[in-house]
Amino acid sequence: MKKKLFLMLLPLLFLLSPEGIRSQSIATAAASVEADAAKLRMASFDKVWSTVNARHYDPTFGGVDWVKVGKDYRPLAEKAASDDELHGVLRKMLGELGLSHFSVFPKMPPPQPGDGARGITGIELVMVDGKPLVHRVEAGSPAEEMNVRAGYVVSKVDGRSVAEILKPMNDSLKGRPMTEASKDLYRERTLMAALNGRVGVNVKVELLDARDRKVTVELERREAVREFSEAMGNFPPQEVIFESRRLDGDIGYIRFNMWVIPQMMKLRGAMREFVNAAGIIVDLRGNPGGVGGMASGLAGLMVKERTSLGSMRSREGSMEFVVYPQSEPFAGPVVILTDHGTGST
Repeated sequence: MKKKLFLMLLPLLFLLSPEGIRSQSIATAAASVEADAAKLRMASFDKVWSTVNARHYDPTFGGVDWVKVGKDYRPLAEKAASDDELHGVLRKMLGELGLSHFSVFPKMPPPQPGDGARGITGIELVMVDGKPLVHRVEAGSPAEEMNVRAGYVVSKVDGRSVAEILKPMNDSLKGRPMTEASKDLYRERTLMAALNGRVGVNVKVELLDARDRKVTVELERREAVREFSEAMGNFPPQEVIFESRRLDGDIGYIRFNMWVIPQMMKLRGAMREFVNAAGIIVDLRGNPGGVGGMASGLAGLMVKERTSLGSMRSREGSMEFVVYPQSEPFAGPVVILTDHGTGST
């Protein structure tokens, strides 16, 4: 009887011991943290749903029953065991609208000591028929110095195959209502993140050349010295990349990565430089958009009469993108290059 009583008291004695109390406290604290995280996830769900409900430009949501969508997706949000799972639910919910410019991006962690500056290799990629093609090699970059050429196909990065690198992203894209072209944008960014990284940390890249011969290079990641735009409300600072030059046949060529304010003076200067050119190419491939009003400013350097590029509608009203002709506009032919990465503006 005494032995039986002793065995029954063992769990109680453990709980009353310092180790038992510590373990119980840790378990209680962990449960409290998870409960708080679950509440925050549901608050995030409510914030996303209510923001669309209150501010979507179309009160009818294009025929989508937004109230029903909220009821359908709420149980899925409640089951989400992590922020990543919740973000997947939110993206699918927003996908019900069938519109661009609706997405969820997780908060980026602040830079940590020792992270180092961002280094680049000078390679720009574009997905073509499921393969990551070297689209452009930056002048003076490590990639150019190692004779990497546009048209090469990347097969491995630091020993990892492209399929291996893209698997987590491809898994997250399954079931999302997106075009394959839109998914390619995410794949390109994932591979670019693998190529670039901390300054001074080299990366080994395996490629296939124009004859499908394997080319292996070790590239130094060098600090990206870039100009950045100012933040505008929720629109964070963006890299400012601009290029203009005169091609054979007296053709002006202009390329810029995003519609942000610092680009306007550069665009105006290039258009004035090419005012008497035989033609102008504006390369918007990979340009995702930005400040919409800038398009009217650029168009004003190409037209002789006032016109409109359309309007942007909100729940409160609309804004028309009026184009006012500038003095001595370019009167020759203009070619605009676009691809699956061209968007918005």
